[in-house]
Order: sequence, then structure tokens, then C-alpha cells
Amino acid sequence: MLAAKLCTSAMSPMRLMIGLSVILFIFGISFFGTIMRQYRYETLTPLQVNRPYNRTQDAAGGAYLDDPTELLWRLWRPMVHGITEKTYRAADGKDYHLPDGDQIWTEPLGKKVLILDTDSRFAHEAGNLLNQTRLLRSEVEKKTAGRLTHMVYAGIHGYDYRFVRVPDFKDRHGTWTKVPVIREAAREYDVVVFLDADAGFVNMNLPLEWLLNYWKMTKDTSLALAKDPDSEHNQDSKGLVLLNTGFIIAQKNDRTQEILQELEDCPNDERWEGCSKWKFDWAHEQRAFGEYIRYDYNKTTDILALKYPEANGPVGSFVRHDWFKKRDPLEDMQNSFMDMLVTRTHMHFHEQLKHYYTDLGHMQHPLSDVEI
Repeated sequence: MLAAKLCTSAMSPMRLMIGLSVILFIFGISFFGTIMRQYRYETLTPLQVNRPYNRTQDAAGGAYLDDPTELLWRLWRPMVHGITEKTYRAADGKDYHLPDGDQIWTEPLGKKVLILDTDSRFAHEAGNLLNQTRLLRSEVEKKTAGRLTHMVYAGIHGYDYRFVRVPDFKDRHGTWTKVPVIREAAREYDVVVFLDADAGFVNMNLPLEWLLNYWKMTKDTSLALAKDPDSEHNQDSKGLVLLNTGFIIAQKNDRTQEILQELEDCPNDERWEGCSKWKFDWAHEQRAFGEYIRYDYNKTTDILALKYPEANGPVGSFVRHDWFKKRDPLEDMQNSFMDMLVTRTHMHFHEQLKHYYTDLGHMQHPLSDVEI
């Protein structure tokens, strides 16, 4: 009698349903996990504000599955401007034209180019680049936004990117620290592009190679820097407008190494008496470069002066440098991303027009047997 009751109880519809549900649940989890492993997908766990980022490698221990650089390249690739295309319409609506004749730069430089950021002042609080928790848009610090934009630009065009923490030199202002880092980087990379955190490329789809053609920078040119606005405040002691060191292009050659080494040594007063004044006085290495370096290194291939405001200033056409700190780099970055997404979505619509669009404009009411 007791055995019969237990048997009846065990086979009750409620318990049977629960048992089958558990079995199906376990089978479903196992099957789902197998599919995920087979196709190398990952389940996504919501990222908490206080949870550090975890990078996951693929099964072969190779590239990161969550590396955004490949995604960025694929998103922007259809809109990247040709290196030797004659005309470019910039974000300001103006057309810019390459000089006539054969272009110097005709092939993508890829990882031969380094986009470089440096700083000696580091913070790890929320909103800063080195903070490992989720970066909330409302908390992004301006320097972080600028550097993320530099990294994105490098990813779009296949360049390398580095953010270097530099030593805090005790004998001179912190802005001097960029000089030896650029010099060292130019030993390894063919082209090094240094930008201040408040400077960046305006047109994310425009490759550096096109700009080098536009600015007529030869493969023998050592350095390129942008002019400051022509005002008394921005002139050297001889009345010549200064070149801004917030955006520097340096090429790998012996002359580049010599120029940058002389700039680094300038405050020692060994070659140029009085250069030590600019150890801490504004504008530091920029003023030393303007007062001494460019006068002694005056070969046509030594230093290329880029036009203002094409490569400098808050309204720069190609490179924007907001020394007044009025622009928001995060807003610029968001606008650039949204412009790209709108354009790419529109392109996709036209590429798949037969699928997304049905034209019934030639038909009359009542409609019947219509394929939508």
C-alpha cells in the first residue's frame, strides 16, 4: 500500500512536469554552450560601473574577440578617402585640392605610422583613460575624449597608437617631456604624429597620407608643425610667428634625431645662450623651438610650416587644437561617430534597396496580389 502511494505520488502530473522541465533546462544549457563554443561566440555579461574590463582571447590564444579596432576599420572603410584623390570636401563644407603633378604618398603606410599621446600627469578616477571601470559618457574627462579619438583615428586607417606616461622632469616644465618621446618613437616608426590631448583630426575618414600630399611633405622632410595665429602674442623675439608644438609630424631620419636632440638640450645653454629661460617660462619647448631651432635648422627639408588654421586652432580645417578649452572633445567624437553611422546606414539601405524598398506608386486602388 505504501509503495503504491509513493509510486502514485512520484508519477503525479505536477512532479512529472517539474522533472521534465529540469531535464530540458539542463539539455538546453548544454546544447547552447556547445553551439557557442563551436561558433566562438561569447555570452555578454552586463558591465557594472565598478567592474574592471576583462579581455578574452580566442581559442587559439590569438587576437582579442572584443577588439574594437577591426570593427572601427570595417565601419569606416567604405568612407575612407582615397590617398591620391584630387579633391576632398571637409567638414567645413570647403573643397580642398591636392597639388598638381604626381603625388608623393601613394600607398597606405599602415603600422609604419604612430599616433602618439604623452602625459606625465596621471589620474585613475572615473572618467580618466586609465580607470578600468566602465567609462560613462557623463563622466568622460576632456583629455580622455581627445585620446580616445586619436586611438579611433589610428584604428580607422590601420596606424599604430601609443599612450606613453613620461617622467616628470624636475628641471623643466612638463610639456618638454614630449620631445624625447617623439625622438625615440621616430627611431622605430617611419612617421610619428604627436598630438596634444586637446588636438585632433577633424575629418576621421581622411588618411594622413592624403594630408601629407596636400601639405607637400616630402619623404625627406624631418618635421612638420603648424603655425600659430599671427599676433604679437604668438611671435618670437624677431617678430616671426611661432610654430605650435601641440601637433608635430616627425619622420625617421638622422636629421630628425639631431633636431629633436638639440631641442631637448637647448635649455642647457651650451649651444644657445639664454635658452634656459624657456625651461619654465611660457611657451616652454615651443618658444625654444621658435627662438633657436628653426633658425639653425633651415634647410628646405628640415621643417615644414603648416598653414593656420588648416592644422591648428579651435576651427582648424584638418587638425583642430582647442587651446581655449571651450570645445568639448567628447561632443566632437560623438558627432563624428553619429555622422558615420548615419552615412553607413544610408549606404546600406541603397546597397539593399531591392530588399528594403517597394515602389507601388504606379498602381491604383484597390491593391491586390501585391508582394511587399
